[in-house]
Amino acid sequence: MPSNSKPAVNLAPAPPQPWVVLPLQRSLGEHGKAWDALAKSARFRHPMLDSRFVDALLRHFGNGTEVLCRLGPPEAPQALCVLRPRGAGTWETFLPSQAQVGAQLVQRTDQLAGLVAALPGWAVRVELLCIDTDVIDPEALASAPPPESMMHALTVRVSTEGSFEQYWNDRPKNLRHNMRRYERRVQDAELGVRFTGIRDPAQIGDAVRRYAELESRGWKGQAGTALAPGNSQERFYIDLLTVHAQSGDAAVYELWLGDTLAASRITLFAGPTQAILKTTYEESLGQYAPGRQHLRMLIEEACADPARHSLEFCTDATPDQLSWSTGQRQVEHWTVHRNPAIAGLFGTTRAVVASLRSPPAVPVAERSEVQVFEHSSALPKDVLQLIDEHAGASMQFSLPWLQNLEAQVFAGNTAVRYFVLRINDAPVALLPTVATQGRLGRTVLGLGNYYTALLSPLIQPWIKPLSLLPLLAAIRRHHAPVRAFHFEPMDPVSGAYKTLAAALRLDGLAVYRFFCFGNWYLRAPADWPAYLASRDSKMRSNIKRMTQKLAADGGRLEIITDAADLARGLVAYGQVYAQSWKVPEPYPEFVPELIRTCAAQGWLRLGLVWMGEQPIAAQLWIVAGGKADIYKVAYDEAFKKYSPGTVLTAALMQHVLERDHVREVDFLVGDDGYKKGWMSHRRERWGLVAYNMRTLAGLAGCLREAAGRIVKPWLRKLAARRAPAPAPAAAEGS
Repeated sequence: MPSNSKPAVNLAPAPPQPWVVLPLQRSLGEHGKAWDALAKSARFRHPMLDSRFVDALLRHFGNGTEVLCRLGPPEAPQALCVLRPRGAGTWETFLPSQAQVGAQLVQRTDQLAGLVAALPGWAVRVELLCIDTDVIDPEALASAPPPESMMHALTVRVSTEGSFEQYWNDRPKNLRHNMRRYERRVQDAELGVRFTGIRDPAQIGDAVRRYAELESRGWKGQAGTALAPGNSQERFYIDLLTVHAQSGDAAVYELWLGDTLAASRITLFAGPTQAILKTTYEESLGQYAPGRQHLRMLIEEACADPARHSLEFCTDATPDQLSWSTGQRQVEHWTVHRNPAIAGLFGTTRAVVASLRSPPAVPVAERSEVQVFEHSSALPKDVLQLIDEHAGASMQFSLPWLQNLEAQVFAGNTAVRYFVLRINDAPVALLPTVATQGRLGRTVLGLGNYYTALLSPLIQPWIKPLSLLPLLAAIRRHHAPVRAFHFEPMDPVSGAYKTLAAALRLDGLAVYRFFCFGNWYLRAPADWPAYLASRDSKMRSNIKRMTQKLAADGGRLEIITDAADLARGLVAYGQVYAQSWKVPEPYPEFVPELIRTCAAQGWLRLGLVWMGEQPIAAQLWIVAGGKADIYKVAYDEAFKKYSPGTVLTAALMQHVLERDHVREVDFLVGDDGYKKGWMSHRRERWGLVAYNMRTLAGLAGCLREAAGRIVKPWLRKLAARRAPAPAPAAAEGS
């Protein structure tokens, strides 16, 4: 299946001023005030984005080639980032290993326009490394995804705004049970326990030295990556924490068992945020889990401090760390190219090189196994639990949706498969697929079709792209020869999208993203009056006027939510659909069976407008997981004068806001003009196509795709230059 080459719709405004590039002398210098002013005025309240942190990195690890890139005037910049050249026309974020968040203050993806062209020399791309997506404006990210992004890490936080008791009671039972066991061991050993926080500038250097001695004795010392006495890392952290301690923004927390330093953490503060920079523990005391006990005490102290709102782990979270967290988000790498043609050239070159290499090895610690099932009814209980865990994100990730799709659309299709990846016996990824046969090979698609408004593999958030390689290898073996993979429509902001794309690249495939459609949605207000007040006066007047007109002429509305009136509702829906402008369904039982499924699950909101005994409008809304999806709308055009669709949409909107208390209403597929009037926000759905260049058909597909992406931007640019200039507007009164 060829990729959709339609350009993405970008509603974000263009940056009003160009980027300016300023040299740095291993310090932000006079630009430090502007840096902090932007950091404190926007979403950047993170200790690693404080100018003092960036300055310490530059002092200790800068090489003099770093530059500051500024968008906007010096006194009020809109965006800032520190870059350094990497060679061959590529620049990247200044990012020593001591920083888990890159030195960039960028809120909106549209701010990146013109950045590459502003750099000295003939720069062709910029790698913006370790972007904490918490600092990015989510609306801008959804409406204009970055040109290319890759998930780097999954970081976590603990909200400390409530009581510790409430936080601890919400932790998994296994975690609480294990912690009680470790505490009993300490008590039985009659070890004195002392937890202390060192914040005095005069004492903090000694605390860092104790930390270095402890970490250098462990596995990091053996690997040569430890903060050790006298090394550059120790000097950096002593300098960094001493500066921050002058304003009370640094602390080293120690846990002592008897006379032994058992665990230590280095932390920084930025307003209400506390970030854990470094963690170590005495490995010989492993039976007491000193690191875990230390973390529990740190969280308890943070919850008792009203000035602290969150504790940031600044790590790539493990399943154990996720069990401690109350929130998680992605840290990503973004790639910005000079123009689309160069992006296409780089992508194709990278794919060709990757196809010539063997895929990297999966970590030995991961015992991977891939299971293949022909039908959803054969999925084991723990895989069904994995589906349930992800179904809250979208009804279309749920088992009932998959079962209906399988039964009505793919009935009798022998190429449907459910691939399950297990790591250490636990299911961590599920990829439902269907394969189509071409002349020279098969294309593997995600299990969906035009009924699907959102598709995604179900992947546990901590899974890395490398871990998915056994899954992809199993799919290629099962459907050999595979010429391409094709997945659409997906959420380009999601971790699953980025993890899958990165895994396909690691597997040596040529991966290309493509725009599918715009998606309008509503962030649900508190109630119906608040929603109405947010609409324009013309729409409010139309709803009121048409509702009254319909009622005056004998019309009425009905919303069916359960099985009691389902048979009558299905007949009415079918009558309306047959009289509407809609083309007949190629799978006529898909929607009726979906309606029955939704009724059985408690998801159904089937709205009908009646004129006497005749149904004249019908809409299928699906409410699940706190969201309302507007799945099908139709009306009889003979009754268009009543605007029955508008009246029914208003009634259903009032229902889901006042009775279901949904947090989001989703209009699903398309940028139809009328949807903007009902919704508040827009995001995009994108797809992935990945060509297997180890096959002749895959290589041919890759070459066609690459040619289109490299040549078409130049042709469009040439056509724009040759286009005649618009005629000047006539003067008024002429």
